Amino acid sequence: MFQDKYVFAQLVSFFNRSKFNRIVSKYKGDKYVKHFTCWNQLLALMFGQLSNRESLRDLINALDAHHSKCYHLGMGKNVSRNISELKSSGELLKMQYAFNSMLQ
Repeated sequence: MFQDKYVFAQLVSFFNRSKFNRIVSKYKGDKYVKHFTCWNQLLALMFGQLSNRESLRDLINALDAHHSKCYHLGMGKNVSRNISELKSSGELLKMQYAFNSMLQ
């Protein structure tokens, strides 16, 4: 039986989650959010980018196919159901800033 982490979870472990949470709280990114947090949104978009998905529907289908693994990838439960709640372009600019600041 497989005992180690998935490659995606290993990539995510390089991110400083506390720094990301500080940036999100600075811009109040999770203010009215119940389930699909900015962290889950970042992971879902990273999964789509790394798996070369071409559309949001394609990403949802891929996440549905790996539904049992989403929790172990660090995304939590019901990601594909909540991914349609992606925020406006202003929120994506905040995510871009957060991602760029985490790379430094």
